[in-house]
Amino acid sequence: MKLLGFAAFLVICTPILGGHLSGNARSDDPEMTGPWRNGRYWIQLSEMGKLSYLLGHSEGYLVAALLGYQEYRPVKSLPPALPRQTFGDIVELLDRFYSAPENRNIGVASALRLYRAKIDGQPEADFTAAVDQARRRAAAPTPPNEKK
Repeated sequence: MKLLGFAAFLVICTPILGGHLSGNARSDDPEMTGPWRNGRYWIQLSEMGKLSYLLGHSEGYLVAALLGYQEYRPVKSLPPALPRQTFGDIVELLDRFYSAPENRNIGVASALRLYRAKIDGQPEADFTAAVDQARRRAAAPTPPNEKK
């Protein structure tokens, strides 16, 4: 049964991961930080695209939990990345976060984890330090066509 679930997971995720599974991920793509989509990708999405992205992100957590990956076992509801928030709330939150150009190289999944900690009661000073650390980890030159 787990093998069938894993096969279904691959069928669902292969189109999403695209070039990453085939080795075609471009390191010079400004919408990618490592193998992950970042804020530059997020800000160019339509509202429906943003909602679809979040739905896919949440479904990925649920599939991983169903397949028995230990780190995803606590997941019980959508959206697992930010409990007690609607998808619309999360879109607004990420839009505000990525409105600051210095945050745009941070991956979307990383931004969701940052805000999860904040919603769970992380002190503001710790949140600010975590954002600064995420900026340093994701540091890359700003594309020439983007204003600072």
